[in-house]
Amino acid sequence: MVEPERALTHSNPQARTLLQQGAMNAVALGSRLVLFGAVAGGFALAACGPADGEAGRQSGELTDTPEQIYTVDGWMSLEGAYLPRVCTQENGAADYEALKAQVIAARTYLLRSMRDDPVLGTPNKPVINGQAFQAYSGTANHGCTAATNETRGVVMTWNDELIVASYAAGALVRANGAVGKDPTHTEQFVTYNEGRSGADVAPAPFPIALPSRSDNRGCMGQNRAHWLAEQGYGVDEILRYFYGEDVVFVGGEIGISVSVCDADASERTCTGSLLQWCEDGVPTSFDCGRTGSTCSDASPGEPGQCVPSEAPPASCGTVDYDGVCDGDELVFCNEDGWLERIDCGAQGLRCGDAGTAGNECIPPIEGDCTAGDVAPQCVGTVFVRCAGDTLRYVDCASIGQACGYFEDRVDCFEVATSP
Repeated sequence: MVEPERALTHSNPQARTLLQQGAMNAVALGSRLVLFGAVAGGFALAACGPADGEAGRQSGELTDTPEQIYTVDGWMSLEGAYLPRVCTQENGAADYEALKAQVIAARTYLLRSMRDDPVLGTPNKPVINGQAFQAYSGTANHGCTAATNETRGVVMTWNDELIVASYAAGALVRANGAVGKDPTHTEQFVTYNEGRSGADVAPAPFPIALPSRSDNRGCMGQNRAHWLAEQGYGVDEILRYFYGEDVVFVGGEIGISVSVCDADASERTCTGSLLQWCEDGVPTSFDCGRTGSTCSDASPGEPGQCVPSEAPPASCGTVDYDGVCDGDELVFCNEDGWLERIDCGAQGLRCGDAGTAGNECIPPIEGDCTAGDVAPQCVGTVFVRCAGDTLRYVDCASIGQACGYFEDRVDCFEVATSP
């Protein structure tokens, strides 16, 4: 049996090394540490909570929200540029209520981190762009800009302190709400805290954040947040679904949608594959890529629309959601009824049987856990070990860390970054 799992031990400060942003290579520290994988700019799979210390700074008062923060790209307006661009990169094709949830989580996560480290967001320690923190796009789409404006200043607290507000992609969600394919191997970090409060709230598991931190109140799943929004959940309900019923919103008003755009509904525009328009005063979008189409607004005077791509999606035929393996490619029938392919080999994995999950991208390990011939090891960025007769693994890169060897340990290690 093969199962993804969280990393086993905490990042060792002695094992940290420095990788330039965007580098993807192996690094040695002396002759004892070797790391595989690094911070990848572009699409962030997880925002990892502050790791050092068992609790965040304890204070009953919130610090002032800065108007600007210093990033690796220079000074940036927090509300006017940084947060809309984080929203666009992290989950920009989601339903509008999920976009608002993403903005509030991203704002809380940043301010909590700046509270833990007062130098963060200054020229002495710029905010990085990548999955070791939060990723942001070059520009913001209209939905994320509107979501930021509508939730301006709102953050989440518990017991009068900012929460860590971790989030991860999580598994895809099937039409009936069941957990689907997990191409990023991050479903293991998502917490389901709907209806829970106090000590019953499940914290984000290590290494997303230390479970012992009092401000660790869970981890939002971005794919699940989008599905919840499609089912009619409001932004406050989405966030409480992951962070608990007793999370408190401060800094502004949320939960009531207001008219935030006034364009005619026929004025449809494209941002990449995303078709966007205004409906009843609310920015609305649809990812044309879900149906194998492309978004086109190139014709003068014509609204944007989804148009068939030159190579239309293949019908599923006999392939179901469990999928089949075509070499190192996972091929399965997605929820929109057409074949989808995931290149497992590009992730350093192989396509194989993952038990009840059907075929998935799994580590290319030969051997039998029962026989005890699979040692803990790094397979590219994936940390693999046996737990009894079960092969367990975590993709360290998906949480902004690196798989590495340090003395007699194999683990996911925190990677320091610089501009």
